[in-house]
Amino acid sequence: MSAREERDAGPLTVFISYRRSDAAGTAGRLYDSLSKRFGDEHVFMDVDSIRPGEDFTAVLTDVLERCRAVVVVIGPGWVTATDDDGRRRLEDPGDYVRTEVARALSAGVSVFPVLVDGATMPRAEDLPPDLQALTTRQAIEISPTRYQYDVGQLVAALRHLHRPWWRTGAGRAALAVVAAAAVVTGALLWPDGGDDGGAGAEEATATGPTGGRGTTGAGTATATEEPTVELLRVRVNFQTPASETPEGYLADFGEPFGPREGPEQGEGLTYGWVHQGTHDPYDMVGKGRDRDTPGIEQRRDTLMHMQAGDPGSWEIAVPNGRYAVDVSVGDAAPTGAHSINVEGVPVISGFDGTGELYEENGTQVEVTDGVLTVDCVGGQNTKINYVHVTQLPSA
Repeated sequence: MSAREERDAGPLTVFISYRRSDAAGTAGRLYDSLSKRFGDEHVFMDVDSIRPGEDFTAVLTDVLERCRAVVVVIGPGWVTATDDDGRRRLEDPGDYVRTEVARALSAGVSVFPVLVDGATMPRAEDLPPDLQALTTRQAIEISPTRYQYDVGQLVAALRHLHRPWWRTGAGRAALAVVAAAAVVTGALLWPDGGDDGGAGAEEATATGPTGGRGTTGAGTATATEEPTVELLRVRVNFQTPASETPEGYLADFGEPFGPREGPEQGEGLTYGWVHQGTHDPYDMVGKGRDRDTPGIEQRRDTLMHMQAGDPGSWEIAVPNGRYAVDVSVGDAAPTGAHSINVEGVPVISGFDGTGELYEENGTQVEVTDGVLTVDCVGGQNTKINYVHVTQLPSA
């Protein structure tokens, strides 16, 4: 394995590059936000990450060699900052900021320009040659008036770089075998006659006999028969362990991402919760609710608080391909502004429940890494009721 492959297969390390005279305060706030989502050990910023007595240059070099992403904080004075002699700092080959960014660009590390305090993206002609490639990177603007939302967009971009074991080549292959085997046996299908949901989903026939709630039986093919490969179709309800599971749904109680083995959870499936912005398993048990509201159907009367404390995202291991996904949000006691994204695609944005208590919407997405992700970036007090996932036939 090459040094770059080893780095990419390891844990995510984010390096924050900034100029102290330009945006130290905003960089410090950004460090706190990213550390909360990725962990202190995975986010590096010089003044907080270098111990007294350590060689500043040597530590920077080591971190840059193993980091997966460099966040370049650009304030209004990032380009024009000068030294004591009046020379522009970026013209000095030994300038720390120039060295950090140039090394990241040359090493093929993912580089994210972050514009703060009203700064605009530098022009290529204003930068030395080894920094000009920075201008081809898509910038993210962080405004103090919408700080949480803007940081959420940065986190969503960074999370695609974070590959735990199930997102490595070997991990994806193992999950694909498990998911494909479950589809063959019919373990992922809801009972015939159920509403498939799935925005724009093409109909996929199911021929196996139905089994218990939320699953179908495995069938009784003889040794000479070929198994019937079905398209994955699964419906998951978010609830408390004591709640009654709606007919045709699997039950999610908020357990961390991993293989599901509990009753009514779909044996053979791998799904659950992760910290938003990462793929680190996250225990959300205790954040589910069952409102027991008269006149409200059970699948909507139950919910999971996605943003109670540290936000959580929900993931399910699936075979690569195209999927139709429907999601419902809302609460009998409406609060917040519910937002849902599937694989980064906005599905519900800012639903506040003032007109209707619930909103369901769907989209189609392409999964290429073996895991489908549902997050709440951009929302406030988002509460998810249920999700439908339908694999679409290949073209």
